[in-house]
Amino acid sequence: MLADAVAEALAAPRLPGALTRVRPTRPQARLGPAERRANLAGAFRVERPGSLAGRSVLIVDDVLTTGATLEACLDPLRRAGAQATAVALAWAQ
Repeated sequence: MLADAVAEALAAPRLPGALTRVRPTRPQARLGPAERRANLAGAFRVERPGSLAGRSVLIVDDVLTTGATLEACLDPLRRAGAQATAVALAWAQ
C-alpha cells in the first residue's frame, strides 16, 4: 500500500515482482543488527536484471530499525545496474 501511494504521488511506475525473496528467513524482531544482516544475506534477487539496468529505483519500507532489510534489497538492485535508493515511513529506536 505504501509503494502504491508513493508511486502515485511521484507519477512513477510500480514494478511488483521485480525483486523477489529467494529463500525463507527468520523473523527479524528479536535479532540484533549483525544477526539481521546475516539472516537476510542473499535472500533477495532481481527477476529480470536487464530491465532495471540504468533505471532509478526507489525501495519503500514501512519501518527502518537497523536498515538490514533495505540493504538486502538495495544490494541486488545495484548489482543489476539500477540506481537504487530507499525510503522508510518510520524509524524505530
